[in-house]
Amino acid sequence: MDNYCHLLHHNEKKTIRENEYLRLIWSYILEQLFRPKGIIRVVTGESENAYSTEIKKEQYPEAKSLRGFKIDIRLVVEVEDGENDVAVGECAKNNDDNKAINDNGKLLRECKDNIDGLVYNLRNADDEVMSYMIQITGPSCVLSTIHLAVNGLYISKHRHTFNIPHSFDNLSSLSDTLSHLLTMKRELQLVADKVIKERKKTHTAEDSFNRHKMPIMNDKLSCICYI
Repeated sequence: MDNYCHLLHHNEKKTIRENEYLRLIWSYILEQLFRPKGIIRVVTGESENAYSTEIKKEQYPEAKSLRGFKIDIRLVVEVEDGENDVAVGECAKNNDDNKAINDNGKLLRECKDNIDGLVYNLRNADDEVMSYMIQITGPSCVLSTIHLAVNGLYISKHRHTFNIPHSFDNLSSLSDTLSHLLTMKRELQLVADKVIKERKKTHTAEDSFNRHKMPIMNDKLSCICYI
């Protein structure tokens, strides 16, 4: 707290860039939750979800150079032929400008694409798929989850809002925040486990008796809304 107190106190006279919040505070917290050798990897620094890019290309086949949104934070499960996103996040300096509003819309769209990608890769329709949305404004953070409820309906569920404590007097709510962060870790690891197990199962089935089997499609694919 002593080293980064200038990031935790609002000061209009001091210029602070959003990258400082992401690099000095939030990347560190996420790396502690999702260690480098774990099944979920933290990607920061404006990267793209490959699935979102492919969906845009399908929607606009005549466009020549379509790209997915640039995202500040992505939590991904690495598989042999690519990545599956399970959470996305955006970082802004404060919540009183248009960027925070635009970030919210971008994250909702990216979470939808995350869910669509998971449904496409998970064959069992009974598997619950969800994506976490991490919206950061300075030292504050809002955690939400997006779910595919019914045919074409994606719902957002607020999970927790918290601030990074800027003094020892503000530590009273820290235990509740840690509980929600660990819950996010556990829920995302459950989704990641399903992705990895499905990929192993698919490869085993395809190699059986040296015959290529047609993949079994998830019934939830009919619920996906392509917009």
